[in-house]
Formats: sequence, structure tokens, C-alpha cells
Amino acid sequence: AGVRDEALFSALGRAVRRVDPRAFSPLSVSHLLHALATLHVRDGALVRALESTQSVANIAWAAAVFDVRDLRFLRWLWRVLDKAVWEMSPIHLRQVHQFILTCEQGPHRWHMGGGAAVRAGDCLHAFRAMSEKEVTSSRLQRDVVAVLRGLGEEVVEEWVHPRTGYSLDILLPRSSTVIEVDGPFHYAAGSRTPLGSTVMKHRHIRNLG
Repeated sequence: AGVRDEALFSALGRAVRRVDPRAFSPLSVSHLLHALATLHVRDGALVRALESTQSVANIAWAAAVFDVRDLRFLRWLWRVLDKAVWEMSPIHLRQVHQFILTCEQGPHRWHMGGGAAVRAGDCLHAFRAMSEKEVTSSRLQRDVVAVLRGLGEEVVEEWVHPRTGYSLDILLPRSSTVIEVDGPFHYAAGSRTPLGSTVMKHRHIRNLG
């Protein structure tokens, strides 16, 4: 502990940069960054390698699911996103979109600028494309639709909300009512505990009023 070996860290940095960042667990990344910070070893290339677009997108999505409200953490994440978002693929932009929604709906109602804000439209487009592509209808949902139509209701299935990009199971236009029919795939296997994505979706839609 406390031993600063420049040659060792230089060799370590070169080795790590040759490895796909996805091969590292969050714990191993945190340990490595903590070691660099403890000894004040500045290796910008190594830090950038660890801050892969996938890692940043995953952190943003997890922060959205947990509705993280620590402003210091959120400001740090926005700064990282400002740089990483320009190299993100559509699958990562989808995750960032949900983080942007969470920040907009948070108690502080703040929305920072920078790269993530500039690409907000791209994030929404990527998310909407996913919603429209991954449409599924369970038997339970079809039964609910049949009952509603039998009652004379006008029903729109898998309506994509224009602002959030979410695909909503059932929309009743006359009363502006949305119904979500959560089948088994919305819950952890063998339990009644909803998945993080389901909890977040419900929160985002509920916050719209």
C-alpha cells in the first residue's frame, strides 16, 4: 500500500487498454480507479478506456431505475454523458433517454445542457423505434381488449406516447385513459416483484399526470 511504481502502472495501463471494458466487473473498475486516485497516478487514456459508452449508458439507466436524486452524482454523470453520448449506438441512446426522462421529472426539474441534451431527440427516436419494434401482446391483454370493446369502448392497442416513447398497452381515447396489462414477463421469475424497467415505466407515465 502506498507504493507508487510508475513502470508498473504504465504496464498495467497498457494491458488494461487492450481488454474489452465489458470484461471488467463494476467492482474491479472501482478498485482500479481507487488505486489510481489513492496514488494520484494520472492515466487519462486508461480512465477513458474504462469509461466505455456501454458502461456509461448502463450507469445512466440504473440511475434512472433507482430514481437517484443525489445532485453531485447526477452532475458527474451528465459530464461523462456529454462526452460519451456522441459515440453511442441506438441501444445505448435508448438507455440515456430514460435517464433524461428521470431527470426532467425529478424533484428539482432540472435539465443540464451539453452533448446529452443536444442528442435528446436522437435518444427519443432510438427509444421509440425500439418500442414500435418490440411490441408484444399477451393473451391476458387480448382478453382485456375484447371485454372493453364488448362494453362499447374505443380501444387503441400499443399506443406509443409521443413524449416518452413508451408503448402503452391500451389507450381509451374518449376518456384519455391508459391501461397497462402487466403479464408474467414484467416480473422477476417465480415472484411478484416487478422488474426495474417496469417500475420505471410506471413512474414515468404516472408523473405525466
